[in-house]
Amino acid sequence: MNKQLIINVLFLSISLFIASCAYTEKVRDGKTAYERKQYQVAIPMLEKEFRKENSRGERGKIASLIAESYQKSGKMERAVDWFKTAADNQAGAEALRNYANALKFTEQYTGAIEAYKNLGVELGSSFEVKKDIQACMSAQAWLSPKARTPYMVEKLPFNSSSDDYAPANYVANQLVITSDRPNPDSPKPYKWTGRAFSDLFLIDKNNFTIKNFGSQINTLANEGCATFNAKQDYMVFTRSVSEGKNTDEYMKLLFSLKEGVLWSVPREINFIKEKVNYWHPALSADGKKMIFASNDSEGFGGFDLYFCERSDSSDWGEPKLLPRNINTIGDEVFPTFHADTLYFSSNTHSGMGGLDIFKTYPLNGGWAAPQNLRAPINSGADDFSLIIDNQQIIDKNILQKGFFSSNRKDGNGGDDVYGFKKTVLPPLPVDTTNKPKNDLPKTIVYQLVLDAYVVEKIYQQSDNPNSKVIGRRPLANTAVTINFNKEKKIVTTNEEGYFSLSLNENTDYQLVANRNEYLTKAATLSTRGIVKDPNNPTQRLEIEMILDKIYKNKEIVLTNIYYDFDKSDIRDDAKPTLNALSRTLQENPSIKIQLNSHTDCQGNDNYNEDLSQRRAQSAVDYLISLGISTERLTAKGYGESQPANPCACAKCSDTDNQANRRTTFKILE
Repeated sequence: MNKQLIINVLFLSISLFIASCAYTEKVRDGKTAYERKQYQVAIPMLEKEFRKENSRGERGKIASLIAESYQKSGKMERAVDWFKTAADNQAGAEALRNYANALKFTEQYTGAIEAYKNLGVELGSSFEVKKDIQACMSAQAWLSPKARTPYMVEKLPFNSSSDDYAPANYVANQLVITSDRPNPDSPKPYKWTGRAFSDLFLIDKNNFTIKNFGSQINTLANEGCATFNAKQDYMVFTRSVSEGKNTDEYMKLLFSLKEGVLWSVPREINFIKEKVNYWHPALSADGKKMIFASNDSEGFGGFDLYFCERSDSSDWGEPKLLPRNINTIGDEVFPTFHADTLYFSSNTHSGMGGLDIFKTYPLNGGWAAPQNLRAPINSGADDFSLIIDNQQIIDKNILQKGFFSSNRKDGNGGDDVYGFKKTVLPPLPVDTTNKPKNDLPKTIVYQLVLDAYVVEKIYQQSDNPNSKVIGRRPLANTAVTINFNKEKKIVTTNEEGYFSLSLNENTDYQLVANRNEYLTKAATLSTRGIVKDPNNPTQRLEIEMILDKIYKNKEIVLTNIYYDFDKSDIRDDAKPTLNALSRTLQENPSIKIQLNSHTDCQGNDNYNEDLSQRRAQSAVDYLISLGISTERLTAKGYGESQPANPCACAKCSDTDNQANRRTTFKILE
């Protein structure tokens, strides 16, 4: 699945605790409820508004919000119908894309293939859909009755109609799971899901009774995804934490030590950064190694897996990214350990629809190429958080027993925990009729190959770079310079915007794409940590370089640039956006830009003009501090004179005011 699709449709029902702001005033319309992530509040409001609406275009917009609300609530069967309704009511390519993805998620692969083909026609870019079509075809083969699998899967009786997921082995034949099932200690519902906040629960594996893990760990916040060392005296788990009043919540990693029969007051892991999400910790048996998922901006994109170690103290060393054969531009999440095998889920490695479970293991100082566990462990839905049961197996025909989580369509309505058994498959019959004489072992030829694409964004309004991105199209005949080991190669993309490159081991690469009328784009790639795997002698890495078209003298909005009230200082949460702009300027040393700041209409004209000028200058000063020449930068404050959403000031909504408070840049030359 490509990155833009992930951005548009990714939904991890299992642990999307993120970012619900505190609102106290009553929600009066469906769109507002949707924007505040109160999806269970939004759905009935939006459905009522849909029935009353006569305009086809507006019905399409409302249908899209309904579909997304069902999607984010884990009700994909309902989302399929509403995405189809949206696509049929002029909601555009995004609705058609979401419809195709929803069909794939619910394993309606034939319909999904057709929808993807229609999407490619509408976008005028087959590049957007070819990987998804291939994934659908692979999934159909894996689900074929002729496909051999050693796995048997069963749903377990303790699942509820709420989300039950992320099993972890615990003491005395117990599991610890995460669930948002009804909880008398958490009477107020989480408006994202309409259910309780998530807590940890204990499951008896013999009789499947369930009880709360305990108030030492569970609070009124969202807790989940626990992991324990083999001694069961050290645990790490996640908790949603607000970094200030009325601010977004972020998932953090906390640890606790067992003191007698009780767990200590949890403390935050030492390397945690502000405004970064940390998910799904996995501890090794000795508790000295941990892998977790994070969306740190320094990663490869989406959520990536990080590895860290600790000494005898409670402090952990600096986390390191796992290599590019594991992490992708999408999401890698829910890692778990079993001995030296690492299981994790990804929505970008080739899979069946949503998250698929993969396994890898240490090999020659790196990690082996990930293997998809295929059906029936994987499905079109989200499949994740696989663990191997720590109880002894006495049946010689059973190789493994374990548990995993899924929100597949035969479940109880949300995420459920499934049990599985891995059995011994009978050997395939050997065809000896054409066996050559003196058969010698074959020499393994190892290859490490880069599949690279250079593309541009497709905007909803072709001449407006501030409009929604609805897809990508390949850029043919684009020159790409590749630097590595003091060598340089220049390649040109084909008509699909593609080129292939044989890679060296343990080598760092820099790629620079140049094309007239586009901003130069640089990217880096490393093969360090990627090792020779005899089971996968040819390993392929993929990279996409998205070139931005040059729109001279047209303002382009910089997202996530916010200022404190009545202040012009650059906040920490604005720095990643300005850092990215700085990199663009460094890659394009000949261009000059003007930084612009706009306010809403609140306050008088002179005040707003002065404030906006100071804010624009602060952005310029920050770029200068990063090494950008003063001569290339101009600051301009427009106050309230150029609103993005013109409105009578007394009647401007919060959405209008937010859109009008913006920082932009335009290329001067």
